[in-house]
Amino acid sequence: MKKQSLNNTNSLKQDVKILKQDVKSLKQGVLLINGDVKNLTRSVNFLTLRLDILQKEFTKFQVQFDVFKDKMITNMDWLIGAFKKFDEEHTILTGKYSDVGDKLDNHETRIKILEAK
Repeated sequence: MKKQSLNNTNSLKQDVKILKQDVKSLKQGVLLINGDVKNLTRSVNFLTLRLDILQKEFTKFQVQFDVFKDKMITNMDWLIGAFKKFDEEHTILTGKYSDVGDKLDNHETRIKILEAK
């Protein structure tokens, strides 16, 4: 019975030793995981900060773009109006040029007739 008791005690001691090693190993694993969590937290905080900065920059860009777009539309309206006016003037002048050309031809013909007399 004593032998069996010694075997149980030795076996228990070995189990305790193994458990202590396992606990030590688990503690090291937990420390590594805690380090990883801290690194991930830092990364998330950094990315959150960068995202906030990008959102502010994007908002500024939107405002600036809206101002630019309004100026462009205003200028384009003016430019389109100017081209439309130019086209109308061109059409009128083309018609007048045709009339002037006809009158010039008529005058040349009459001058030639008078010179021939």
